[in-house]
Amino acid sequence: MGYLKQITAGFLSIIAIPITSIGASAQTQLHEVTIPGTQSLLVHSNIINRDYKISVSLPEEYDAKSNKKYPVLLVLDGNSYFATTVQSYRVQRIGNDVPPLVIVGIEYPTLRRDEWLVRRAGEFTHTKVADFDKSYTEQYGMPVTSGEGATFMRVINEEIIPMIEKQYPVSSDRALFGHSLGGLFATNSLLDSNRTFSRYIISSPSLWWDDEVAFKWAEAYDNKNNVLNATVMLSVGSLEGPQMVPPMERMSIVLKASQYEGLDITTHVFDNETHLSVQPATLSRGLRVIYAKDIAAMKAQAE
Repeated sequence: MGYLKQITAGFLSIIAIPITSIGASAQTQLHEVTIPGTQSLLVHSNIINRDYKISVSLPEEYDAKSNKKYPVLLVLDGNSYFATTVQSYRVQRIGNDVPPLVIVGIEYPTLRRDEWLVRRAGEFTHTKVADFDKSYTEQYGMPVTSGEGATFMRVINEEIIPMIEKQYPVSSDRALFGHSLGGLFATNSLLDSNRTFSRYIISSPSLWWDDEVAFKWAEAYDNKNNVLNATVMLSVGSLEGPQMVPPMERMSIVLKASQYEGLDITTHVFDNETHLSVQPATLSRGLRVIYAKDIAAMKAQAE
């Protein structure tokens, strides 16, 4: 059943329930709000010896009897951004502003914010920063080990993606969304000659990390390559301050100045948005940006 049908069915079932007036004293059974048409599974990584919660949203057109495959969008920090991504995507599907997608949230199986903040600090960074580890360890009362990014990329490439490809109708057309340290991780993936993804929504990347080591990645890539086959949305909020806004703008200049064959990059500074408010705007705009050519082609065929 498609998610719109599920919503309709659920709404009708609610209508059928006898209604007690708000002012009346009544015992009511409350239910947790969930996202229709999604599912999740708990998986264990043998590479890093940790558990992950993988949440998946299938396109409303999905038919289990069909062999059709769909582009897949992986969302880092799924604990915070999977639901936002799915709902932004579904609203834009109404106007055919984005193509049918399988959306995969990579999450940590915990409801404690401190636990997933500590894990992401290690897994989204490719270099070790001892002072950061000491500060985070003291702040959250649990050990922090930065510099696990290469290992986490192996988890994605060798465990998560093969599992998704086995269980769900996805093609090799892969996109990645990452915010903050997740944006730093996505930047590293973009500047990897063996990149897994061809589309990126890089939101407020933490390019300040380790004395702006990301610019060394960009220089090293530029020294050896003149092709970068990727469609990229790179953005930041205008209120994020000097640690975030100027580095994003510099990275935009660096990537565009290299004039890579195959690189389609759009950059934007979202007015009056902070580091913690900008994500919905980035996702909404980013989805349209990275799939713009696909949508244009689909609409041209429909005419």
